[in-house]
Amino acid sequence: HFAETLGTRDALASVIDANVIDVLPLQTVAEQDAEYGPKLHDRNPTLCCQLRKVDPINAELAGYEAWVTGIRREDNALRANARVVEWDAAHQMVKVNPLAAWSFDDVLDFTLLSDDFNKLPIEERLRLLKELIKRFDSMDGSDSELVAAFAAGISGKARKQLEKNASRLVLDLMDKHALEYEHAKPEDKEKALDNALVGLSKTFEALGGKVSDKSDEERIREASDNAKRDEKWIKSSSSEQLGNMTGRMMSTMNDTIAQQASPQQKGRMAPMMRDMTRHLRGQSVK
Repeated sequence: HFAETLGTRDALASVIDANVIDVLPLQTVAEQDAEYGPKLHDRNPTLCCQLRKVDPINAELAGYEAWVTGIRREDNALRANARVVEWDAAHQMVKVNPLAAWSFDDVLDFTLLSDDFNKLPIEERLRLLKELIKRFDSMDGSDSELVAAFAAGISGKARKQLEKNASRLVLDLMDKHALEYEHAKPEDKEKALDNALVGLSKTFEALGGKVSDKSDEERIREASDNAKRDEKWIKSSSSEQLGNMTGRMMSTMNDTIAQQASPQQKGRMAPMMRDMTRHLRGQSVK
């Protein structure tokens, strides 16, 4: 399964009282490769889908009288005429599609503007935000009313929720990298810091709607140059200047990320950020 699928499964199981059943194909990937050859999904995606998804689902559904799906008419042409409740002739049972009429905007409104958004896996939250940004970037003058209507709908409590969700996403991303750094072997610490820097850099660019073509090496070199320049500024600055800058930084952190971070998360992220600064300045972190 895709990582996003497994993440959504685990998130669902953690927030509702549900008996989650893992429906598996008859063959493992290795067994399928032995019989049909490797990378069947590239050579015959229809057969691969039949073996690994359709057949297992059909076998599992045989014991039920109805099933509920998450398909939407917007998904593709095959689902364009899906009804909320319909008869599934293929499985000889009732099929319920509660989200059939939902547009992508409905999905965004339900997820982005609610605390449930934070229960989704990080990858899924990033995907939804990137889709939203892509939609806005593709709009022209004729779509200005839609943009205005969407923006007008995000006010008051909704705006605070959106800001909270964005901050929580940044927090969870940083904590994910902090966990990886915490468990990295001493000889892999610097590589883990580079991976965190590059990953965060690319993510923030994607969320900002402006993705550069910089290589990973260029990103690290640029961050290192900035860190060394900042170090020189700190050494040449007065105590009052440093106090003002530190105060602004701490205020920003407390207003966004720090308020939602647990003591454990703060304990993981602080060493990573400290060592990342040292690493970028050319100092050893081993």
